[in-house]
Amino acid sequence: MTKEQVTEMVFGLKLVYPKFYSHNTDGEMQILLKIWSTFFQDDSYEDVSKAIHYLIATSPYPPTIYDVRKALVKSKNIDKIDATQAWSEVEKAVTIYGSSKAEEALASMSEETREIVKSIGFKNICKSENLSVERGQFRMMFEAREEQELEKALIPKNFNLRNRLNTEKDSKNNNLEVNDYKNCNKNNNYEKSENLILSEEEKEEKLLELNELKNILKKSVKAY
Repeated sequence: MTKEQVTEMVFGLKLVYPKFYSHNTDGEMQILLKIWSTFFQDDSYEDVSKAIHYLIATSPYPPTIYDVRKALVKSKNIDKIDATQAWSEVEKAVTIYGSSKAEEALASMSEETREIVKSIGFKNICKSENLSVERGQFRMMFEAREEQELEKALIPKNFNLRNRLNTEKDSKNNNLEVNDYKNCNKNNNYEKSENLILSEEEKEEKLLELNELKNILKKSVKAY
């Protein structure tokens, strides 16, 4: 999304929920726009608009960044099976193939189901005298995996890249001696590391924006 599209989106929310944004100053709104831009710059305007329209129609409260990102993730995984459907695949495989054809049974399952069944053991499931135990274990593992995937999907792509670059930089620094830092070539190592991670000024700016947002939300919730 472009900055203009984010501005249109946020001011649209301001019109729909006037009380929630009524006490925000122009400066606070500018900070709010920057933060929303950071979280949705890699998403299409159409996708974000659909997510916001859905949330407006199904909730009396103004959508947060988390609400919109979660709606986006769900819309992209609308055909994904849940724990109940996944366990049905397991039961079907047990009935058709049995423990003697474990490979064929695993091949008949969706990827999500197959990975969890491998962890439990397909033959163990087939030989179980009380499938409710394995079913409960399967459901817990499946839902835990869903939560992990959701959390990962909620993070914007630009955040993931930044974190990966920071991790690579930290790993590199751990392997360097103190003297290497003092004597590193300014035109090579230092400039490369500066490109990989946020500068201290940028970090302070991001922290300031987040603190400003926290104050805005506190004021807005109180007013609402």
